[in-house]
Amino acid sequence: MNNNTSATTDGIDSFDILIFSIGKTKFAFDMAQVGNLSEKPKKPAMGVTLASFHEKIGFKGEKFKYKAEKVVSFLDGKNDKAIIINSPEDIVALSLKNIHPMPYLINFSSRKKAIWGATFIDGEIVLLVDLQKLWDTD
Repeated sequence: MNNNTSATTDGIDSFDILIFSIGKTKFAFDMAQVGNLSEKPKKPAMGVTLASFHEKIGFKGEKFKYKAEKVVSFLDGKNDKAIIINSPEDIVALSLKNIHPMPYLINFSSRKKAIWGATFIDGEIVLLVDLQKLWDTD
């Protein structure tokens, strides 16, 4: 079990998510997939591939101004890839009962199912993104 989960006798009932925005849309990664969060370097370390979140999620050609770019690396032990996001807004515990799966038509057409669910936090919709599936999206 990960340190960022809350367990009951029935198993895991919540997990921590990292919330950030691109434009007016809020997204979140499961903290169990996040290896590190750091400032964006002027030049990536040798062997590390960086990609902007908005391009990986499918907003190619769109212009987004990131207020404070941060780099999210994967918790996969390789340290060879990372996603650039806008500055994180919060890390919160998300109860499994508050997750809503994506509707079939949206999930069917979504980019390799990287967006797998949604939740409401402070009255706003937050889309839940699988970091690994996002990376595997071309």
